[in-house]
Amino acid sequence: MSACASTLTDLRPGQPFIPKMMFYGSMVPDSVMSLRTLKEGPKLLLARLYKFAGDKDRCNPSLRSLAKALGTSEDKVGRWLKDLERHGFIRTVRHARKEAERLLLWHSELSASLRPETIGDSQHDSAKPRNHINKDESAELRNHALMIPQNRGDDSAKTASVIPQNRGSHIKTEGHI
Repeated sequence: MSACASTLTDLRPGQPFIPKMMFYGSMVPDSVMSLRTLKEGPKLLLARLYKFAGDKDRCNPSLRSLAKALGTSEDKVGRWLKDLERHGFIRTVRHARKEAERLLLWHSELSASLRPETIGDSQHDSAKPRNHINKDESAELRNHALMIPQNRGDDSAKTASVIPQNRGSHIKTEGHI
């Protein structure tokens, strides 16, 4: 069994490490990840749209910014958006010729990936989204949400971030990893 790096400065390429709560990024719900009816590109795009939306039910990033964020072409992003609409995950609302908002729609496939703290015992209905935060949510998760640049309203490339490492110890670094 190999030893894991205990601090960020100990990390070296090829060395095992514990990634939990270390990175900023987009998250594809497990139940969406395993869908065979939706290809990989639209799944990644959906995760990015969720990140752009933050605590709202919609977002309006340009095709250019989505393509840049996903490392692909605007044409592919356009096709992936159509796939997500066809499968019922989003709805596009046009405001002008080149301006559109993406509404994030609740989909029955999302129910299987709900975190336990988002499901109220007496309210469990798989047709309704759970967008509230449970009062009993752990301090670790609350603190992590505040570390995400979109939740703080600043740019992670310009500000120091605190990365939890191995539960409890914190390492201060400049920029993001």
